[in-house]
Amino acid sequence: MKRKNIRVPIKRIKNNALVLSVLGATAVSVYASKKLGLGLGTFLVLFAALWFGIFVLAFTFMLRSEIAKRS
Repeated sequence: MKRKNIRVPIKRIKNNALVLSVLGATAVSVYASKKLGLGLGTFLVLFAALWFGIFVLAFTFMLRSEIAKRS
């Protein structure tokens, strides 16, 4: 049984996920720092953790939906 190769535009998906994650992490980090009075170090750690988490989730879901659309 042959496997079907599916060509997926990884660069476009990566760029879309990157923009979405930066915007989402910035919004949540700024809101949390204003509401909780966080310092700069805590703000940067929160931003980095949110950015990474949102990026991984967005990239995974965009990739899955693209593969489902093309198969």
